[in-house]
Amino acid sequence: MRKFFKTILFLFTLSSIAYAEDDGMAVLNKKRAEIEKSEQAKAKKETEDQARLAEIETKEQTKSQTTETIVAAEGMSTQDEQEAMEILEGMRKKIEKEDSETLKLQKEAKELGITTSEASSLAEIEAMVKAKKAEKAKPKTEAEKLEVTRKEALDKLDFYERVVRSVAREEAEVAGYYEIMND
Repeated sequence: MRKFFKTILFLFTLSSIAYAEDDGMAVLNKKRAEIEKSEQAKAKKETEDQARLAEIETKEQTKSQTTETIVAAEGMSTQDEQEAMEILEGMRKKIEKEDSETLKLQKEAKELGITTSEASSLAEIEAMVKAKKAEKAKPKTEAEKLEVTRKEALDKLDFYERVVRSVAREEAEVAGYYEIMND
C-alpha cells in the first residue's frame, strides 16, 4: 500500500511539474510581449523627443538671432529698430515656412515609401517625391492606358502563375506524404 501511495505521489508531482512548466512558458511569452511593447513605446517616445529637441533647437537659434539683433539694435534709432524687427520677423516666418515644407515633404516621401535622411536636402527630397509621383501618374493617351493595363495584367498573371506553381508543389508534397503514410 505504501508503494501505491508513493507512486501516486510521484505521478502527482510529475503532473504538477508539467503544468508548472506550461504555465511558466505562458508567463514567459506574456512577459516577452510586454517587453517588446515597452521597447517599441520607448523607441517611439525617443523619436518624438528627438523631434521636439530639434524643434527646440531651431526656436533657440531664432531666439539667439533675435537677441543678437536686439544687442546690435541698442545703438540704433527707433526707425532702424523697427526695420530690423520687421526683417527679423520676415526671416522667422521664412524659416518656419521652410521647416513646415520640409516636414510636409518628408511625410509625403514616407507615405510614398521613400526613405529620407536628415542629410538629404530639400531639393533632393522634392526630386524623389516628384519622380515617385511621376511613376504613379495616370496615363493620358489611349496607348499609355493600354500599356499600363498590360503591365498590370502581366503583373497579376505572373502572381497567379507563381501561386499555381506553389499550390502544385504543395500538392505534390502532400501526395508524397500520403504515399509514405500508405506504405
